[in-house]
Amino acid sequence: MDSQGNRYKVTSSNAKNPTVTFYSARITAKKVTMSRYVRIDGVRYYITAVRSRAFEGHKKVTCIRLGSKVNTIGDRAFRNCKKLEKLYIQSSKLKPEDIGEHVFDNVPRDLKIYVPAKKKDEYRTMFREKGLGKLISVHSI
Repeated sequence: MDSQGNRYKVTSSNAKNPTVTFYSARITAKKVTMSRYVRIDGVRYYITAVRSRAFEGHKKVTCIRLGSKVNTIGDRAFRNCKKLEKLYIQSSKLKPEDIGEHVFDNVPRDLKIYVPAKKKDEYRTMFREKGLGKLISVHSI
């Protein structure tokens, strides 16, 4: 657990490239920020994935920032986040097979997604294929 109350699961303890998966946020959190890494017991782990259903049903979260090392987003990760206004995806490594099913089910129509400028068109197309509504806008960071 980090200082914000976020929980992580260690996925690799390899000394050269230790990694974790973002497991869940504090249920009362309004803003969740994931940096590139988190320190656990003095070891620096890179955050490389968001677990399936990590934010599903979080009623208060309005802003989520995913770090630049995140390369996998699990099934239903943001489903039913009814107050989510902004989603920042800083990674430029996402591919269609790295994004789970129903990731954007029941998110607000006024959600704004911010992505790296070079990946804007590619990500917009990819997110639409994964169920993102046409009214939801994708912007450059």
